Amino acid sequence: MTSTRSQAKADLSSLEATVQKLVTEQGDCREKLEKLEKDNEAMRQKLEVLVEEKKLADKEYEKEIRGLRSEVIKLKGKVGQSTVDEEAVAKVVQKEVQKESETWAKVAGKNANPGPVFTVQTFTDLQDRRSNVIVRGVQESEAQDAEVRKKNDLKGIEQVATAAGLDPKAFVGTIEAHRRLGKKHEGVNYRPILVKFRSQDFREDVLKGSRHTALKAHNGVHKTRFRLDPDMSKEQKEKLEKMYEEARQKSKNDKKFYVVGKERPVMKSRDLTPEESESESLNQE
Repeated sequence: MTSTRSQAKADLSSLEATVQKLVTEQGDCREKLEKLEKDNEAMRQKLEVLVEEKKLADKEYEKEIRGLRSEVIKLKGKVGQSTVDEEAVAKVVQKEVQKESETWAKVAGKNANPGPVFTVQTFTDLQDRRSNVIVRGVQESEAQDAEVRKKNDLKGIEQVATAAGLDPKAFVGTIEAHRRLGKKHEGVNYRPILVKFRSQDFREDVLKGSRHTALKAHNGVHKTRFRLDPDMSKEQKEKLEKMYEEARQKSKNDKKFYVVGKERPVMKSRDLTPEESESESLNQE
């Protein structure tokens, strides 16, 4: 009988301890819940402030847009009334043509390859091309609707921009126009895309060497063929190909010649590494 009472007391003590533990845990949960409610209220207040700030920002933005529209209207009026000094423009263009000719003459002197003969027409063509980039490796849509195909091309261009480490939205947002090059033929699904940017500075950023490095790495991992190339004239392409060939011919006797740049290519050289020299010897055998 005594043993039974002792067991009952022990069970009761254990039960009381369990109840006390549950009461303590309930108190902790209540405190956590109260803290969450406070945090939620603070977040709600922050959101209200952000909403009000956005409303003010939207009003300022609309005000700026109205001001810009007024400026555009004024400028259009001035353009309509103004006259162009054609002689002054011709002098500026001719000066730029002379600079281009002198630049190519220096390159030719270093590499024994004459550059293109520059005329006003050549200069105008190159200036126009300096806003362009050729995007390669984007698969074409088989859709009949031209707008659907253009939208598909833009998605592909965004993919190339992302692979190159560029902001895809900024890339597409800076595009003035884009179109596929060459005629569509059956079985040809990767015609290059000519992209014209509104900003030459942005275009120069797109063609940085680091972009090509990023694309090469992406292509290796994802088995794609993405490329970003400058839009070059026929004369520029011919000169570049000649320089590549000359570099191949000169690369011997532990020296490797290579071409840097495409629009204004320059030939450089370096000593072969021991591994490269050994590989070259094996290839010759």
